[in-house]
Amino acid sequence: MVLWDTAAGYEASRTLDKQLLQHLGTASAFSGLMLAALTSWGYFRYWWVFGKFAITIVQLNLGIFVLSPQLDVATPGRSGSLAVASGPMASAAVLLLTRCCAGGQS
Repeated sequence: MVLWDTAAGYEASRTLDKQLLQHLGTASAFSGLMLAALTSWGYFRYWWVFGKFAITIVQLNLGIFVLSPQLDVATPGRSGSLAVASGPMASAAVLLLTRCCAGGQS
């Protein structure tokens, strides 16, 4: 008995990426940029605002230019490049969270 269909999973992830994540990621980045630009927080007043800005730009570009095209050509037997590209995205978020939670806020 097969509990899941790998090809259907790839198709679902492509649909999720194209229909939902692209729009939500862009809207999230835009709202963050506008909040930093239009409030007293600014981009460079606090190190963590700039850190979040840099991580957001890197993750957005990785998602658009690396992960999304790799997802388009991904097949059940070939998915190694997705893991290579998603690693830096996850590690950047963990690094920022670790730094903030460690009391390194200024």
